[in-house]
Amino acid sequence: MKNIFVAFLIIFAVTLNGQNKFKAEFDYAVFPIDNNSGTFEIYYSFYQPGMKKITLDEKEFVTGLLGVMIKNTDSDTVIIQKEYNFKVPFIPNGHEKNLNGLLRYSLKPGNYYCSLVGKDFAQMENMDTASFSFTVKVPPEDRFSISDIQMASSIKNNASSDSYFYKNTLEVIPNPELVYGENLPVLYFYTELYNVNKEIGTENLKVSEYVFDSQENLRYKKEKFVSRKNPDVVEIGAINLTKYPTGIYTLVVAADDSIK
Repeated sequence: MKNIFVAFLIIFAVTLNGQNKFKAEFDYAVFPIDNNSGTFEIYYSFYQPGMKKITLDEKEFVTGLLGVMIKNTDSDTVIIQKEYNFKVPFIPNGHEKNLNGLLRYSLKPGNYYCSLVGKDFAQMENMDTASFSFTVKVPPEDRFSISDIQMASSIKNNASSDSYFYKNTLEVIPNPELVYGENLPVLYFYTELYNVNKEIGTENLKVSEYVFDSQENLRYKKEKFVSRKNPDVVEIGAINLTKYPTGIYTLVVAADDSIK
């Protein structure tokens, strides 16, 4: 029997212009844990040059607010409603102008709605919002499956468990802006495969990566084979986008057990 599971995400490969407008960007991914729960991750980014600076003890800071509301739409119940404040030193120059972070919530299987708001705490009229529906699913017990894809600006091996972005021995720094280009030429991604050792018809599982442009032309393809000895597998990738023209692209990650 042939099983194919696909996860995909639209990405933007553009060169950023020098703008100083406030903006907050959001992304998310769901990673099933077991039959009773899954991890819902929210990735957020505040563009520091667009935030109003404040001075405390002769030092410059920026301050922000992130509001989160999560509703279980099956029961029409709000299960999370929180606001998070932060204050960080202002960085006038350098590559890392985005203040990236993540939030993790353990949720029961079901259907949900999430609303997010990001504000400049020193200038509250500056804000961005996002809202979306998502589902926490139970992985099939009798065959393999694949999680959502987390887009990243960097993935490092043998990371310290003290890192804010630590996950399965890796440091996965999210890129919720989903923009790559001159300052961020390599697209990194993280995904998980579950029950890889179930219904084994082949010794290995084929994992394929594809990048399509906005005209659905294939611009990139890579295939690799993953051992099916372990039940769950972490899959990471890195794609150099240096020669890609400005545009909108789609990343597809597919797992296939029909190896010939």
